[in-house]
Amino acid sequence: MDIIWVIIALLVGLVIGFLATSSLLKSSLQKEYEARFQAMQAEWMDRIRQQAVEDSRAVIRGKVGEQFAPLLPIFKYNPSDARFIGSPIDLVVFDGYSALRDGSLEHPLKVVFVEVKTSKRPRLTKEERLLKEAISRGNISYELIETEFPE
Repeated sequence: MDIIWVIIALLVGLVIGFLATSSLLKSSLQKEYEARFQAMQAEWMDRIRQQAVEDSRAVIRGKVGEQFAPLLPIFKYNPSDARFIGSPIDLVVFDGYSALRDGSLEHPLKVVFVEVKTSKRPRLTKEERLLKEAISRGNISYELIETEFPE
């Protein structure tokens, strides 16, 4: 009978030892994986922040490029004839308008819609493409709206 109690005590000791060891290992592994996860999370957050800064710089470069395009050597119109709109098109150029005002217009007045892109691979947005198509098809007009205001 004593041997049964010894065997039971050994089995209980083994179970308790197994559970204790398992718990310690689990706790140790959990801490290790949590540390790895936090390191990966910090690395990804750094990458995300860096990408956000790069994207922000690109947007700022684009907006500056849109505003200063009439002052660049590649701009083939008189900067005084350009009007910044921003959206849905960047600039409208009234080519010859300054000469018209000065009385020295040598060619017919021309209206030019200009989109400025500063990226290495410029792409038009859906709206810009549709606007370009409308202009190319001649879907443009001039309208005069007269208003009366009460005195």
